[in-house]
Amino acid sequence: MSQGVAFELILSRRILVPRVAREWKIVHLPVSDQLSSRLRKFGFHELSDLHEVRYRKLHTDFLSDKEVKELYVLLGKLESVEGLLSIRDTVSSNAKVKKETHITVKKETKNVKGQEKRQLILKQPNEEQKKLGTDAWTTIAVPKSLKDSPIENLAPTEKLAKLLARANVIYVGQLNNFNYEELKEKHNFDADDIAELRELVEFAKRFARYTVFSSGVEMIKQAALKQ
Repeated sequence: MSQGVAFELILSRRILVPRVAREWKIVHLPVSDQLSSRLRKFGFHELSDLHEVRYRKLHTDFLSDKEVKELYVLLGKLESVEGLLSIRDTVSSNAKVKKETHITVKKETKNVKGQEKRQLILKQPNEEQKKLGTDAWTTIAVPKSLKDSPIENLAPTEKLAKLLARANVIYVGQLNNFNYEELKEKHNFDADDIAELRELVEFAKRFARYTVFSSGVEMIKQAALKQ
């Protein structure tokens, strides 16, 4: 019998799936990925969907010669007890692996989403972070003209003056050795202290070109006069 005649005989046959195998999922069958995906793409998800369908219809609609032959060989094995048991074991094993993979992927996806959510929350600045500013890690820069000026010339509040003294900041220029984050973490400056110091530094930058002030009060007066 020629191959052409043999293939025609296959196409003329109707698929008969044993009752015990009809609930088996196509995705779990020991067939090529291409055959499995094509069957599922056209609505065949269980072997029961193939029951009593003729090979010719599958061949006409979407399966190639090679895929028809592969399916025919697989279903032919179901006709013997040995083949049926062998394929059943493979289906059970594949189902277990896919279930475990699905659970793992689901957990990983959940973890990734949780991490992204936490990162998003961390990226959203709270009130303290807003006061600290986005340049908290940038070294504080004060004008050279004020570098030898006593820190009290900036007119800090009593609390801020004490904190600066504890950090050994006696002169304005010594602020150049710090950044705001460092003052917060190592020298116990809170967000309000940082906000006040930032404001004083920006004020000094703005008006340093006029003169080196002998006191904070004089600085404010002179600044007001120059505006």
